[in-house]
Amino acid sequence: MAHWEGSCHCGSVTMRYDSDLPLTLRACQCSFCRKHGSTNASDPDGQLAIRSDLTLLRYRFGLGITDFLICPNCGVYVAAVMEGEKGLIGTANMNCFDVGSVEVSPIDYAGENAGDRTSRREDHWTPTTLVEA
Repeated sequence: MAHWEGSCHCGSVTMRYDSDLPLTLRACQCSFCRKHGSTNASDPDGQLAIRSDLTLLRYRFGLGITDFLICPNCGVYVAAVMEGEKGLIGTANMNCFDVGSVEVSPIDYAGENAGDRTSRREDHWTPTTLVEA
């Protein structure tokens, strides 16, 4: 299993993303992700571990079913998480990792309702552990 380690700009939030899948990055076309320039990856058979020395800022918008995690010190958006049927699942902002040159596919989820979005995420997002101060 390949793994990547990364952090926010100041290092208060560290992450580890483990996956057997080839690294495929998505660029969500919602206004939040576009304004942050995020590129995300997830693997339902992988693992995402997030650790923070601080209490993370959580931002919800749109359908209000997801916490977008932001470092309160440097302001970097690091990941998005939500509670699924099997526990916490998430997608990592791979701009926090040194992944080199990887093709990014733009994705538009605007037509999804809350049920469709939750189902898609439960099928594709990564089991996640989150430890914060």
